[in-house]
Amino acid sequence: MKYFYINNKKFKYALTKNSIIDFCKNIKLKIPYFCYHKKLALAGNCRMCLVEISNSVKPIVSCTMLLTNKMKIYTNSLLVKKARENVLEFLLLNHPLDCPICDQGGECDLQDQSLIFGSYKKRFYNFKRIVVDKNISPIIKMLMTRCIHCTRCVRFSYEILGHHNLLGVFNRGVNSEIGTYVSKTFNSELSGNLIDICPVGALTFKQFSFVNRNWELKNIKSFDFSDGFGLETQIFVNNNSIIKIQPSVESSWISDKTRFSFDGMFSKERILLTSEFKYSNKKNQAYYWKNLFQNLITILYFKDHLYQHFLTFKLIILINNQLDLQNLNILDLLNKKYKFIELRKLEKTLIENSDQENSFRINSTQNLTKFNVSQLCLLLNLNLRFEGSPLNLKIKQNFFKNNLKVIAINSLTNLTFPVFYLGSNLNIIIQILEGNNIITQNLIYSKNPYIVLNSELSKRKDSYNFFELFQLLKNYNFNIYNNDWNGINTLNLTLSESGLNYLNKLKSFTFKTYILSNILYLYNVKFNFFNQYLQKYLELKLLNFNYNLKFLVLIEQNFILSSNLNNFKLYNANFFESFSNNFLNVEGLFKTSPKIISSTLFYSKNETHILKIFDYYLTKLSYLNGIKTYSFVNFDYINFNKKNIDLLLAPSNIMTSLNWMFLKNKFCFFYLKNSKFVFKKIKYFKNKLYLWIEDFYLNNKDLYSSYSLIMLECSKSYRKTTNNFLY
Repeated sequence: MKYFYINNKKFKYALTKNSIIDFCKNIKLKIPYFCYHKKLALAGNCRMCLVEISNSVKPIVSCTMLLTNKMKIYTNSLLVKKARENVLEFLLLNHPLDCPICDQGGECDLQDQSLIFGSYKKRFYNFKRIVVDKNISPIIKMLMTRCIHCTRCVRFSYEILGHHNLLGVFNRGVNSEIGTYVSKTFNSELSGNLIDICPVGALTFKQFSFVNRNWELKNIKSFDFSDGFGLETQIFVNNNSIIKIQPSVESSWISDKTRFSFDGMFSKERILLTSEFKYSNKKNQAYYWKNLFQNLITILYFKDHLYQHFLTFKLIILINNQLDLQNLNILDLLNKKYKFIELRKLEKTLIENSDQENSFRINSTQNLTKFNVSQLCLLLNLNLRFEGSPLNLKIKQNFFKNNLKVIAINSLTNLTFPVFYLGSNLNIIIQILEGNNIITQNLIYSKNPYIVLNSELSKRKDSYNFFELFQLLKNYNFNIYNNDWNGINTLNLTLSESGLNYLNKLKSFTFKTYILSNILYLYNVKFNFFNQYLQKYLELKLLNFNYNLKFLVLIEQNFILSSNLNNFKLYNANFFESFSNNFLNVEGLFKTSPKIISSTLFYSKNETHILKIFDYYLTKLSYLNGIKTYSFVNFDYINFNKKNIDLLLAPSNIMTSLNWMFLKNKFCFFYLKNSKFVFKKIKYFKNKLYLWIEDFYLNNKDLYSSYSLIMLECSKSYRKTTNNFLY
């Protein structure tokens, strides 16, 4: 039997190639280090992780030394302690004594290890070295005099970010320092992670300078709201205000939008609302909400009784892709209960030819063992670096480890790793699926191939016919779709888009809907570049084009509508001020957001509370034309508990083999293969596929990033280095 000893304790030897420091971390034996990071390449230049090995004259670096048979390791011997003390003495020769004003104080590895392993004597009395600080990013504050040359930032820039010629070590000996070879801005969607991996205070937050100490902050677990993955994060709170956001242990790298865009929730537009509110106590606050809903119900009452004098009486509730499942369920109940209420979505997001959950989510990552050994990845019309950075990092890791071949059909983008581009024309996709392209052979003979689509393709006028091609690919290519592997993936750009597609089929908001509406209820609708149609409708209202639209109901955190429009303002809480919001992310996992802070606006209420109050006031009236005449569909609240996850997230190819009754299951509709209907010839628009996102920091579908001052600074810095004539 093979074995080895650590501090005279015997362990079995495994054939896996583990370093000494990795094995010691697994058995919870602490070894100090600075340069080592489990997701970066080994450097071994800090010399803090020295250990003693029998039959060795000098201490050995444990992060680069592999375990061998019959090895005897000592981690706390006198030789090791003296070696670590000498290493720390050299590291602190030129380090400034500014711990009282350093933002890293309280969470600094150098500070902690100096207390444990450092010497209490001083033997250096010369002048300390001074390094000029660099300004490479609008979010990173560089104080390079504190740098100990662990080179974590250099390796992260090279390996993760793909910036091969930006950060590096130049000069030699005592004059060596880390910086940029050329005066260039560090523009990357993951640049904020440099702050987390720095073990000292050389890289800190610019916006967090001299704000709070780490021991003064309360740490609460939450998740990301800016994209469809919902990565786990840690929220640091003090005095009912969010100070900073950092990744959790499970998700190592998060984007700058996840980390810094939370200040958009407390933007200037939201603060201006406080000047309009005149009720300072709870009694006056209750009176405000009661008076508001009574006025609204009175208008609905007269609209209902004057229905014969109008062509229509419609209350249109317009929603976007930032809606949690609980509120969507309540809105759908209102839509089914009242005849004058119609629920519409702002964008077309659902693939119309299938209700299977695998048609609007990421499926391949559910089987990581096969995903990590895949040999082919086909990216279709998406900039994966900005639209799905967690998936982009996984694909990049498989590219360098498993020789993954990545092919893209879209415009040229920099994904930080080599990609073979075929063009951006739809004819290429048709040729591949018809078998007239060389890529078809790769799809057939490659091991576990997968395709990643953009959900924006469902907005095309030929989207039904377009996705019909991939249905044919499932039927005839068993290499990409079988009982154990589903290689068709759809990347959703918002956190709630998967849940919206999963629970309900909603019609899109059209100009005809606008003409027939009397009341327009805007539910968290963000006005930006992709809502151009809604902006045109409201401009027509300002020009008195339509007299039926008498007022607007606005429930929005950051946007104040024009005073020329008659509107009721229902002030609701933002993402971190709400409680128990349920989301279904792009990978099919349920996310529940806790309440992080109390509302900064005294009169704001939770979205669920507002909808329930609205439903309560609606039930107090008897409508002449309101209640729907046909039998009411049984629609219960869905319990998003762990007990139901196995049923809800069962693979579609397994669920289709079960005996499901259509009348008993309102949520299961399946593609009928043996149909007797004759379909029309499939037609396509042979136009160019274009990438919808142009600015990662501002042009996104989340509600808050476009109002963030930090995102504005990052966008301004990014546009200076790109040749974009649109701005």
